[in-house]
Amino acid sequence: MKVPETFFSVSEEMRLFFMSCLLGAALGLFYDVFRTLRTLLRHSSAAIAAEDIIFVVCWGVSVSVFASAFALSRLRGFFVIGSILGFILYLLTVGQIVSGTVRKFISFIITVFRTIFRPFVKCFALIRTKAAVKFVGYSKIFAAPIKKIKMLLPKAHNLLYNKTENNKRKNVDKVGKKKNCPQKKRAV
Repeated sequence: MKVPETFFSVSEEMRLFFMSCLLGAALGLFYDVFRTLRTLLRHSSAAIAAEDIIFVVCWGVSVSVFASAFALSRLRGFFVIGSILGFILYLLTVGQIVSGTVRKFISFIITVFRTIFRPFVKCFALIRTKAAVKFVGYSKIFAAPIKKIKMLLPKAHNLLYNKTENNKRKNVDKVGKKKNCPQKKRAV
């Protein structure tokens, strides 16, 4: 009867530790994707927090998959420490080179696009200013007659609320007009 091994030898633990360091470096490369996105597009603090949460969840899943694939589904503390150490080493060495290169490449691409599209932008701006002058002129031409049209709304003191009742009355034309009544004298 063969009893399964319940512990790892020191050489196996060292091999797993170095493999977890490589896992951390791979996670650092994955984190560079988020850093590149932050360089390309402006992010709010909520978007940055969401990206960091996604990264931490991916890190946890990758460590658990690593443990199940290479360590007989036994999660050890040195897997976590090794992946964190590999991540930090990647960010401080190769990650600096990668992020610097990506930033320079992006700034180069932006400069190239600005150089290519600068004449088109100037042409579009010239067309826009010429068109704006024409549209403003045309709007004045079309708006002037509209402003001259009087709105045929009745004045507030001539409004009649109950037309059928007012049609029966004889003094409809006097509704809303002030009467010239002598003022009553007050008793002192």
